[in-house]
Amino acid sequence: MNIQSIQNSVINQLKQLLESEIGDFFAGLDKPGEPASTQEKHQVLLSRIKSIFEDAEKNWFTLHLAWLMREEFNRSLMLQEMSVTSLKALMNFANSQSIASKEYAMNAFSIDDLISYNRLNLDFLNWNSLYTACLNEVNQRGEA
Repeated sequence: MNIQSIQNSVINQLKQLLESEIGDFFAGLDKPGEPASTQEKHQVLLSRIKSIFEDAEKNWFTLHLAWLMREEFNRSLMLQEMSVTSLKALMNFANSQSIASKEYAMNAFSIDDLISYNRLNLDFLNWNSLYTACLNEVNQRGEA
């Protein structure tokens, strides 16, 4: 399972939770003890939706952190198998991609660009992380 499929799964879960919360909210309308005014109903519904996103943010952070740790472990094992020449070539490529991602992200202008900026910023961090891992492996072998 890659990061894109995890993101799609999280988005689908959010959609299902939202649909369920909205359904539950409307099923409870006009029952005793439920909000009567439009403003109260609005506040209750917003509160339910806000709660979903707060929980999702907490869960997404934990999931993403676990994914990164697993990826980092797998990367470390892979890098240990590579020759120094291959490590240096990968390190140079990762560095060039890191620089290109950061430069492209710095030119975000619209909201669509801002979404791309966030993705590219993550892309930059991933390339930079790979560069650093290669550099550390080369340094550990004493062949910097």
